[in-house]
Amino acid sequence: MLKRLAIGLGILAWLAGFLGFYLQLRASALSESAQVGILTAWIAAGIIALVYLLGLQAGHRKASGSLQNLGILRAFKRATADKDSPFSKLIQNATSDIFLTGVSLPLFDGFTGVLMDKASNGIQVRLLVPDPCEEWLVLAIGRLVRQEKSYPRELSCSFNNFLSIWREVPNAFHVRVHKQIPTISASMFDGKQGNIQLYMYGWRTDDRLILELDFGGSAKDWKTNLDLIWREATSLSSEEMFHERIEAADRITQRSKKHTQSSES
Repeated sequence: MLKRLAIGLGILAWLAGFLGFYLQLRASALSESAQVGILTAWIAAGIIALVYLLGLQAGHRKASGSLQNLGILRAFKRATADKDSPFSKLIQNATSDIFLTGVSLPLFDGFTGVLMDKASNGIQVRLLVPDPCEEWLVLAIGRLVRQEKSYPRELSCSFNNFLSIWREVPNAFHVRVHKQIPTISASMFDGKQGNIQLYMYGWRTDDRLILELDFGGSAKDWKTNLDLIWREATSLSSEEMFHERIEAADRITQRSKKHTQSSES
């Protein structure tokens, strides 16, 4: 709508300019044939510019349509997520299922209260996270997110938080661990709405790209893939399994400290 308005205003401005130019031209000493030639060139330039603008608008519509055919509703940088992303609203409004997977577990910790409340009301909460028992994986992700020293500590803290919720609502709060270097983070609510977050080595957190997806529509194949990863992951179904992950993350932290101290000495 705004682009159409801008094009309309541009046409009016061109017409006003054309009228002023025409009056000046008529008052000049140029021959009539010269005046006609100049006016013809002006009109041709205006038509070319108009065709170009309309072509850009059509191309934008085509590109937008292609993205929507893939189930991508919007794309924006993580830096503007607080303004652009409906994450908080979606997690609050979920009525049957909340699925979250990622490497930045403090994000999950920030919603501990909400997740506890949702699970207590029978809403299925599913968290898919890296397995701290796989030291190579923890170290690789730490390098990926530029948090080599702090990442194992974050894992330990988050699994402690997960355990506290699981103890209260084990039938609705589910945690599974995977052994793959993740290429995305994802959130999905009621199997319909959500987003995925893309990150690459060297990107800061604010550089990451977020794609808002229609999981219930054209992005069903994305949902199928997330469900497959969930099925193939290891379910933590006892306190012992949680404690194994907490202790594994703590061991990595201790080894990292010793390595740092030996390097400095």
